[in-house]
Amino acid sequence: MSQDTEHSPEKLYLELLTKCLTWIAFSERCAPIKQPKTLPRKLAWVVAQKLLSPLELEIVRRKEFDFRLREEGLDWLGDD
Repeated sequence: MSQDTEHSPEKLYLELLTKCLTWIAFSERCAPIKQPKTLPRKLAWVVAQKLLSPLELEIVRRKEFDFRLREEGLDWLGDD
């Protein structure tokens, strides 16, 4: 009986561990929005943050996940 080394528990575990450590397993779809610089927008931002904070919500924008960039190490979490 030959062992299937491609699907061995050790190989599968190492693949999962690699995906977790490089965040490939977690393709986030949102990125935080930085605080605006103009006064009216900054005031609106502060009010919105204060209203959303007790609900544990944040203002974010949609972000596309590029697997190739993440795989190459060119996509850093929080880089926006």
